[in-house]
Amino acid sequence: MKVEYFRSKKKTNRFNANQKVWIRLNCANHLYVWFKWRGSGRYVSGVLDKFANCVGEIKEIEVDESFARHIYGNLTPLALDGGDSAALQALSTPEVLSTLQGESTPAHRK
Repeated sequence: MKVEYFRSKKKTNRFNANQKVWIRLNCANHLYVWFKWRGSGRYVSGVLDKFANCVGEIKEIEVDESFARHIYGNLTPLALDGGDSAALQALSTPEVLSTLQGESTPAHRK
């Protein structure tokens, strides 16, 4: 399975210089990433500005499917396909919208 990554251009509070950072989701102006915290054995996720000075050239690499599942974590297929899935289209039908709009919300408690 192909996944995107970049190598950090410099050392930051999150990762070391030249460290591989896996991209979970590539959006217009930001990246959802998964990386080893400061190069240690502990993986964490985060969000970066796509144009930050630490982001290197974005590349693709073929990885094992089990490792790709770790990278993508609990991202839904809806998030991974950019919202073009049949699930999103089903949610936007008039029947579903009218049902959702007709439900009342609980009163705010103090």
